[in-house]
Amino acid sequence: MSVKAFPPLAPGSYVILATPFDAHERLDPEGIARQVEFHAKVGARGVVVLAVMGEGIKVTEDERRLAVEAAVAAARGKVPVIVGVNAPSFWLVRRHTEQAARLGAQGVLLAPVAGTPPAALTALYQGVAGEGLPIVLQDYPPATGVNLSVGQIARVVEAVPAVVAVKNEVPPTGPRTRELKAALPRPVTILGGLGGLSLLDELDAGADGTMTGFAFSEVLVAVCEEHRRGNRERARELYEAFLPWLVFESTPGVGLGIRKEFLRWRGLLRHATLRAPAPALDEPTRKRTEELFREYHERASRAGLIAAASRPTP
Repeated sequence: MSVKAFPPLAPGSYVILATPFDAHERLDPEGIARQVEFHAKVGARGVVVLAVMGEGIKVTEDERRLAVEAAVAAARGKVPVIVGVNAPSFWLVRRHTEQAARLGAQGVLLAPVAGTPPAALTALYQGVAGEGLPIVLQDYPPATGVNLSVGQIARVVEAVPAVVAVKNEVPPTGPRTRELKAALPRPVTILGGLGGLSLLDELDAGADGTMTGFAFSEVLVAVCEEHRRGNRERARELYEAFLPWLVFESTPGVGLGIRKEFLRWRGLLRHATLRAPAPALDEPTRKRTEELFREYHERASRAGLIAAASRPTP
């Protein structure tokens, strides 16, 4: 099957959106629009809706359509929208991809379907490529149970010209980035993830940017941009200055709840609701979240980032 080839994604920071729900767990499309507008304003290269950390598997088909429509409408003329299309079956992945194309998205993010045998891996991505959108191949075994070798990724990239980027989330991500750069048969964008925890190491290893969720997205934008310009010391200073926020928001189990609280206090979400089942923040964690939020603005001001930040009071 002949499929369209696309250029690699532009380097930089791509933001995975939180999916907003109201107090009754109903989708809030306006919260998607507010996030898109903010992240575009602070310089994100693109936004990703309905990814793994965006609770993409917790929405209905109708909600998926509403979420993509809201993101595309808010992003038009500002940033590209990439849609997470992970699903339990090849057929459903194709349907999600077809919908994303029909609604005006500029790409899809896809990890292998759980249980995909090695012999079917290329066929999965070739089938998705037939829908006519660029593809970001996500390598994230904790979510899929599929462990890809660098060689397997290289074979998919060679066979599927629609694959424009690899989202590398296999620690240690720095060495893995070097392996990918040496093995891939054509230029594609290599992006980090995992909450930006290893972003500096990934950039030093040759990554082109990151694609992750973080409530203070202007930080990752600045780190990627300074590194790209050759200002490695400035990138290091920014990365190290905001490590407490990166680490805390990546707390296993409750990280998404922390992120949604930060986003609510920034005025980007009306509610920090997670769809059940999801662990609630205990009181010490909630207090630490508030403490870090209040401290962020002073730190961001010293770092020259405060102009991009909103500062509602928790």
